[in-house]
Amino acid sequence: MSEAAARTKLNDCLTTGDMLPFYRTTAWRNVRREVLRLDHHECQGCAKRGRHTRATYVHHVNQLKARPDLALEVWYEDKHGRKQRNLISLCYACHEREHGYRQGGLQKEPVTPERW
Repeated sequence: MSEAAARTKLNDCLTTGDMLPFYRTTAWRNVRREVLRLDHHECQGCAKRGRHTRATYVHHVNQLKARPDLALEVWYEDKHGRKQRNLISLCYACHEREHGYRQGGLQKEPVTPERW
């Protein structure tokens, strides 16, 4: 599936609220593989805390609903024109923390159904 087809699929997913078809596209899988390789399959959240954990998720820093134009972009320019990472590698625990799935011991429903 081409990048254009993946973006069309993303628009459909945003309309229905079911993101899983987007995460199954070839374009997403290729970008995901690139990000994991870029980060040496290491969780960037744990690395900031001095730990080394294998990454299993690729996280959108700019959420898909807010910035669908960045869905397949590894990098983006912030409002000051600085190049920033849009996609980062995370372990399960850090990904849960980023989305606030577990706060205060209570598990919330996932914001997005990111499953790999």
